[in-house]
Amino acid sequence: MRWGKLLSVLLFFISLSSALESKTYTFEKLNILSDDLVLKGINPKYDFYLPTLPQLSNGEVRLNLSFSPYLRDDSTLTVLINDIPYKTFKVREIPPLLRIPFIRKGDRDFVKVSLLGNLRVSNNVCEDVFSDKVWLVVGKNSTVEFKYDHYKNIREFLRDYDNRYCIKSPWLIPLVYQICKQNPVPCDVIYQPNDEDCRKYIDEAKGDLLELKGNTLYVPLETALAFERGVFYPFLFGSPQEIKNVRRESEEVLSEVSLRDLGIDTVSVEGVGNLFYISR
Repeated sequence: MRWGKLLSVLLFFISLSSALESKTYTFEKLNILSDDLVLKGINPKYDFYLPTLPQLSNGEVRLNLSFSPYLRDDSTLTVLINDIPYKTFKVREIPPLLRIPFIRKGDRDFVKVSLLGNLRVSNNVCEDVFSDKVWLVVGKNSTVEFKYDHYKNIREFLRDYDNRYCIKSPWLIPLVYQICKQNPVPCDVIYQPNDEDCRKYIDEAKGDLLELKGNTLYVPLETALAFERGVFYPFLFGSPQEIKNVRRESEEVLSEVSLRDLGIDTVSVEGVGNLFYISR
């Protein structure tokens, strides 16, 4: 009897894991790196951030790394997740593809991953500091896999790891453009699609009701004004709503903005010492 209960629990968790959807992006596609990144010096550090949407369950970073062949065997690379040490690896023992698991923690919108090197080529620190043989490379073809639940409301439909949207009406192009601009995950948009290419549709509603039915989001024609903030942001709520009017943005465009207007009073710049710039 007890073994039967254990088996049922195991099958339950297997079904949960199989229900998750999965999407993999390269660093280049996620706009983390546009080219291979070369880090030089005895203590190089590199931070990058991964978007964690509410439907995220877990994920995995797969780092494509290469190191200088001149490094000593005791050179190391430490990985930190949200500034907490995850693991320290000896450089010579790092596999061709370094896998780092992560989960969404709390209400954070991102996971911070840090790479901290301790690289040496000799027993003389001063020589190593100025040596051109001390380096590591983070490949732009490194990838991130996100495992997540299927969207349950309009907000998750619009901010999803599966960001391929299919539209048939030209009036909806500005809306989809605005959605993609606000989303931390890159979008693909297909206009006049073949149905076999699509899992998510955005289509015109017959009335003024914004609602999600199955895999299609129906939006009123007023969304042609999607560049205006008063229209776009209400779409992120999860319940159907009626759109009757539009609050237009001011047509005045500022060509210059001061640091004070941006809310920046003091900027600290790190160099040989701490240099302070004070806005007056």
